[in-house]
Formats: sequence, structure tokens, C-alpha cells
Amino acid sequence: MARKKQAAVPPTPRIAGAVVVSDLHCGSSVGLWPEGFIVESGNKVSLGNNVHQTWLWSCWLDAVEKAIAHFKGRPFVVIVNGDCIEGRHHGTTEIVAAKNADHSSAATECLRPLVKSAFKAYFTAGTECHVGDWEKKIAAELGGEWCGDKALIEINGTLLDVAHHMPTSARAYLEAGAMSISLGNARLNYARVGQRVPRVYLRGHRHTGGYYSDGHALFLVTPAWQLLTRYGFKVVTDSICRPGLAILDWDATPDGELPSVQLLTYDPEETQSHRA
Repeated sequence: MARKKQAAVPPTPRIAGAVVVSDLHCGSSVGLWPEGFIVESGNKVSLGNNVHQTWLWSCWLDAVEKAIAHFKGRPFVVIVNGDCIEGRHHGTTEIVAAKNADHSSAATECLRPLVKSAFKAYFTAGTECHVGDWEKKIAAELGGEWCGDKALIEINGTLLDVAHHMPTSARAYLEAGAMSISLGNARLNYARVGQRVPRVYLRGHRHTGGYYSDGHALFLVTPAWQLLTRYGFKVVTDSICRPGLAILDWDATPDGELPSVQLLTYDPEETQSHRA
């Protein structure tokens, strides 16, 4: 009897790059929220007169459109690096809905167009008091790969280390130092146990975006989609939210090398002063 021919497995396409987002904090009254989202009870929660969320939502729509357009149909991956939701925590009243399920569903709606356009999506865990285990459910709902607290992702021969947390600082002039220290520490810990040392390190958590490179490795922190809460005003008093996302592009980069970086951010308008 003649054997049936096995169907040919299509080759995996070369990935053009990655879109990296984190810290959406959906559910926070100063975090990302989709206009007119219907919560579990059936109520429609619109942005109304909340100028902060109105601005964040318009920035989000623009950022997603530009990120997708950047790759012009070439396959890219999405990396969602923690704190998708605000969550009901520490007795906070700065939330637009009481149920974490509503925060989770809102984050899913925000991320869906971006993830749907991607070849694949990876999700890491954010801060437990915010997210609990809801991000695992968001990943499943969107068909993404759940990576837990740490992800090791290889793109075109370049190994990426992805985790949500890193040290924070209230001092803007020391931001680059925190990135350099975190980068050096991570590389040393890989090297001294004889493991392959990643060349790209992605972090979130500190809410201030930026990147640092010594020419051989890249350390990138994604911005947050949340303005200062009352807690934020206590710990990073003078910080001003600049929401955004990162685009890593390997299109013109040899395999195994660092990608080009575009940090797409949005600057808020100046607050009107009180006149004496």
C-alpha cells in the first residue's frame, strides 16, 4: 500500500520586528480605557469629561495605527510586558469599574486590533497587586503565548530577555543609570552560570520610557498609559506621563544583531496655570 504523502509544513517567515507595550492600567480613572466600553453589568462606561482618559485613548488609537503601518504587511510580533490592568487594590477609589473582570475585558478590547495584526503575541506578568492572574486570561482570550514572570524570545537569532519589573527612580537625571545598572547586572548573572547571554532586555514598571545601549546590548523600558495616581504623586511627584510604545525593527539588521529602535511617545499639553 502506498503511503500517503504528509502535507508540507510552511516555513516560518522571517519576523520583521516587534511592537512592545506595557502598563496599560486599564480600569484606572487616569489609565487607558476604551470609549463606550460595556461592563459586565451592561452599563456603558464612556470617557465623558475625563480629559486624561480622552487624551490617552486618542494617543492609543494613533499609536496602534502607526505601529501596524510601520511594518507594511511584514510579519511582526507583539510583546505585552505586564500591568495590563489597574485592578482593585489597596482600597483605591481611583477606578472606573469595581470588578477586575471588567478591567481585564477592557484591556482585551484595547489590545485586540494590535494582536490581531501580529504574527504572534507574547504576554508577561505584571505587578501582582494590580493584575492577579488576569493577564493569563487576557493572553488566552487573544490567542497569545503566556510566558509568566520572565520570557526568553528569539527573533532572527537575537535573544530577548523580557520581564516587567525594574528599579524605579524619582530623579529623571538618573534614569539612564538605572538602565545601565540593570543591563550589566542581568548580563553578569547569565554569564556566571554559563547560560546564553541575551542581547536585548525589555522592561516596564517604572512608567518612564527610554532605552540605553552600549553598542553590544540594548536595554529598553516602555512608557506607561497611566497618569499619576495619588500614590504616584507621593513617590514620583514631578513625573509627567508620556504614553507610548516601542517598535523594534530587524528588517535591515543581520541575524543575531541589535534591532533599530523607535520609541513612539506622546507629550501632554501644558496645564493651564492659575492667575493671581
